[in-house]
Amino acid sequence: MTIVRKTAALAVISVELALGLPSAGMLLVFDTAELIHPNVPASYLVQNVFVCLTAILIGLGLLFGMGFLIRRQLAAFSRQAVHHE
Repeated sequence: MTIVRKTAALAVISVELALGLPSAGMLLVFDTAELIHPNVPASYLVQNVFVCLTAILIGLGLLFGMGFLIRRQLAAFSRQAVHHE
């Protein structure tokens, strides 16, 4: 793997972390708090629960997706390092 490709891969990982972690964290924290202490009228409570659970699942999906992509990039680094030795 050339230095340009390594730098590009590290840039992709950095962008994934910079955008994904705050997004996933905000979804998880704010929607969990809203689920615990809802600020909606009683008539919208069921709808609020579904919206919060959906947002929490999206946040977890972002975290797992980022983990998968980062592990794949790191595995590519290690495979290339073994081939060049």
